[in-house]
Amino acid sequence: MIPEFPAFKKIEITDKEEIENFTKDFPPYSDFNFISLFCWDIENKREISMLNRNLVVKLTDDMGGNEFCSILGNNKITESVILLLTNMKEYRMKPSLRMVPQEIANVYFEPSAHLKIIEDRDNFDYVYSTEELSCFTGSKYGDVRNLNNRFIKKYGDDFNVKSFDLSNESNKKCLVDLCKEWSEIKEIYISREEIAIQRLLSNSKSFNLVNIMIFVKNKPIAFTVNEVLNNNFAISHFAKANYLYSGINATLLKETSRKLLELGCKSLNYEEDLGLPGLRRAKESFKPVYFLKKYKISSKTGLIERMKSMLY
Repeated sequence: MIPEFPAFKKIEITDKEEIENFTKDFPPYSDFNFISLFCWDIENKREISMLNRNLVVKLTDDMGGNEFCSILGNNKITESVILLLTNMKEYRMKPSLRMVPQEIANVYFEPSAHLKIIEDRDNFDYVYSTEELSCFTGSKYGDVRNLNNRFIKKYGDDFNVKSFDLSNESNKKCLVDLCKEWSEIKEIYISREEIAIQRLLSNSKSFNLVNIMIFVKNKPIAFTVNEVLNNNFAISHFAKANYLYSGINATLLKETSRKLLELGCKSLNYEEDLGLPGLRRAKESFKPVYFLKKYKISSKTGLIERMKSMLY
């Protein structure tokens, strides 16, 4: 059971049902998705608490493992945000919240709260239409359609698409080997992501996953790991492609969208770009229909004591 603030508990696989019962009533922000919360707990530092019937999470960012807090809910938001900010020093964190969903940032905060709220563009979740991506119809998809056509023209007789079960050891090995191949080609060592994937593989039977892999001449060259959510949504947790196969990214997202659409998933959360220029260009090229926006909320300099006085 999730404890009441200021008590926290470590995130465990047994928290899945309670967290999902809470988050199902909100848009599917990747940062509050249970698989993301659990699998990216690389340093075993992520914790959860309930404050005024809102979910509070202590997170570590996916790039460097830096700690911060966020909150999701719709109860006594002003009071809850101020209370969290005034307690940041106790947790050895800066007096700020990150990756705060738009629903909270849109709440009217009294000027006397002295809060600074700014967009966190690097962490916006990209939301795509699976129907549009499954066919790349229209002028706005011209570039990615050309990439897909290039791949089909070159490998059309030799490639195939398969769904795969992560409870199968052979499939797990294919996925891990492909990640290693990707990192060698990109000359990037993805140690944190490697750990996150291993946590996913070790607990895959607990998750409602739809996994797609593309083969060329029986060689695996790309995959996505996706979760089917409620409200006709899916979220893509992991994706890798061998970039030596020109056009593979477009084909991978198209085939993934086709499968998810068959399962009734009309929208796909493709998560954030983390402010990485190449990743941003790639994700923008697939034309998101909207973003799940997130914000940073902090107290203005020197006003922590005044904020405390609003609570006590």
